[in-house]
Amino acid sequence: MKSNTFNSKIDIEETKINLITDLSQNNLTDYILYVRYDIKNYMKYHPIFSGSFDPINPDDDAPEIIKKMCDAGQIAGVGPTAALAGTIAEFSRDYLINCGSKYSIVDNGGDISFVNDKDFICGIYAGKSSFSGKLGFKFKSGNKLGICSSSATVGFSTSFGKADVVSIISKNTAYADSLATSICNHVKGKTDEDAVNNALDFAEDFRDYFNGGIIILNDYIGMIGDLPAIVGINSSFDLENFEEID
Repeated sequence: MKSNTFNSKIDIEETKINLITDLSQNNLTDYILYVRYDIKNYMKYHPIFSGSFDPINPDDDAPEIIKKMCDAGQIAGVGPTAALAGTIAEFSRDYLINCGSKYSIVDNGGDISFVNDKDFICGIYAGKSSFSGKLGFKFKSGNKLGICSSSATVGFSTSFGKADVVSIISKNTAYADSLATSICNHVKGKTDEDAVNNALDFAEDFRDYFNGGIIILNDYIGMIGDLPAIVGINSSFDLENFEEID
């Protein structure tokens, strides 16, 4: 682990964050309670917000985090809550940057937003695929990015496709989250190769909104856009953490 970094977990109802940061005192829990209040309060008076699989328009006076989620849903053609975890991660990372952080990784249930002044490796978890836990992205220092994933075989989120994982990297973490969901929904086809290629074709329509992505279905991998180096990781790599490189 990088010297002078601090690991912690934040567990607030559906929000499950693994945090690595260079700030020993950050009050991130209080900030997340604040943004979660905005989300829950908006849902209370706008029930369609949490139940829609389709894009919706926010009220003019909606909180910024609500507007961000709706914007992400409109870009990807999905409901706003498809970007919920990624948007909370992004807002949390930006909060830490405003507190002076140069190195923070906010992992909200696998949807990750980070700023880094040092290289690190982020492992790729792909369910039952033989590639799961064997590959990782090597992010060079000097980035401010999000990497979000969607899966039809891992977790509890609804997916209309069949991918083991779709991971999207974007400068906008909310977009990465909504696009991962949307592209994962299109991993369909007679064969695994057909399914992955169909999703890659679909993803081309959104290239203005993300850097790159990877789709894994069983033993077939598809890639699109500009990706960081993909490296092998060994069995001792902890997929709930990140390997920092000296």
